[in-house]
Amino acid sequence: MGNRFTYLNHMQYRVFLLFLSVMGLFFVLQNVSAQAQAVDMVKSVYSVRGVKVDANADTAAAAQKIALADGQNIAAEKLLKRITPLNRHADLPEADSSYVSNLVQSMEVLSEKRSSTRYLAELVFNFRRGAVRRLLRNLAIPFSETMSKPVLILPIYDRAGAANLWDDPNPWRDAWQNMDNSNRFVPLIVPKGGLHDMGAISVDQAVNADAGRLAAIAARYEVETVIIVHAIQRRNLASGTDQLNVAIQRFSSTEDSTVIESFKGKAGETLADLMENAASGVASLIEENWKLATRLGFSERGPLSVHLKLSNLADWITLKRRLESIAAVDQVELRELTRNSAQVFLHHLGDESALMVALTQSDLSLKQEEGFWVLQATK
Repeated sequence: MGNRFTYLNHMQYRVFLLFLSVMGLFFVLQNVSAQAQAVDMVKSVYSVRGVKVDANADTAAAAQKIALADGQNIAAEKLLKRITPLNRHADLPEADSSYVSNLVQSMEVLSEKRSSTRYLAELVFNFRRGAVRRLLRNLAIPFSETMSKPVLILPIYDRAGAANLWDDPNPWRDAWQNMDNSNRFVPLIVPKGGLHDMGAISVDQAVNADAGRLAAIAARYEVETVIIVHAIQRRNLASGTDQLNVAIQRFSSTEDSTVIESFKGKAGETLADLMENAASGVASLIEENWKLATRLGFSERGPLSVHLKLSNLADWITLKRRLESIAAVDQVELRELTRNSAQVFLHHLGDESALMVALTQSDLSLKQEEGFWVLQATK
């Protein structure tokens, strides 16, 4: 009986080790997608799509050379303006091949046409993260690499006291739907307004910011943030121009805020033009606020002492990789490791609030518990 008892213990031990291996693999695979998404988000930040070029020269080869050089300069300018605050755009160098060529990592051709003297193409440029960082560091310009998760836009159009969300005509919703959302730092989703949208939230419920209905429409589009853009149209009879007063209401699990912006039409400008300019202005404001909230400054560095909550030791490997894929995290320095926890120093760029926002985008929660920083995965 003693030998049999020992044998069974050995077998149980081997099964236990196998169980740990399988569970470790399960947790690794479970987190690979989240880690890959974080890496892809950084790559997306440094990729500029839809760059259209058109050049003429004595030969097709010469025209192509000119077009590609112009294209990389256009893409570099878009990238640098995308990741830096608006109030620092004047400090950016004019894009030219003398330095831009060192920033470009690769180029893709989406489509092209050529004749004996002309070259037209639509291109994608991918930039070197390290080279762009060094450029902005040398210029002492803060920037953001944290791309936002998609947010849902609910465009309410209010004229003469009548609010409209789903019914036609809604020129305010049309302006948002017709806007180019490619290459945005904050991806915007504008609902089409079908029966399922109408069933999720009515115009009255949106106007009153009904929490339950906002949660329903957010769940329908699988987003964590809903932004109501409530535009009230006013007519200036003296000048014969229109004005839009827009209440921008942001709702998420971490933030509820409201900002009011006004947009005045110009003489001879159509209402559609005003709507288009206002929608573009509000979208830019949303992106600008996001960049400021997630900006990285090389003068501000950690480390921040953080306690990591783990389910098992396999969690440490996947969590470390997820942290290292986040732009705001410069280094993860392990100080202590147990089966259910780890103590690390997070060396980070930017302040703690920017770090918390960046972590949230990767489904990681950082908060203080009894005076200590605690981090854990939410997905």
